[in-house]
Amino acid sequence: MTSSSSPGVSLMMEGLSYIAGTEVPMVLVDVMRGGPGLGNIAPAQGDYNQIVHGGGHGDYHQIVLAPASVQESIDLTVLSFDLAEKYRSIAVVLSDGALGQMMEPAELPPMMPIKTTVPDWATNGAMGR
Repeated sequence: MTSSSSPGVSLMMEGLSYIAGTEVPMVLVDVMRGGPGLGNIAPAQGDYNQIVHGGGHGDYHQIVLAPASVQESIDLTVLSFDLAEKYRSIAVVLSDGALGQMMEPAELPPMMPIKTTVPDWATNGAMGR
């Protein structure tokens, strides 16, 4: 998992396209803001087109979740980990800058045990026999 705002995500595009090509599950939280690297912190939606069309070198699509509240941001972030792992893809929580600076009461999900799965090849020997 990683997170950034608009300019940082733009700088990550080469790495993101490599991650997509290798099918490594990943969660990215992108809180959109206006301006270039030294720009302002005002809310913007400039990353929408870049994210939903697969940035970087293209030729891939990401799972994009767009929360509308702080509570939904928490819920969708938790969901994004499951989706990224299930589909071996990049799952993006794409948030508006205003939501990124918002405060409101929210509930965290209950603590769950860590899922541990053993690949088939690990139980049948190194060569998958």
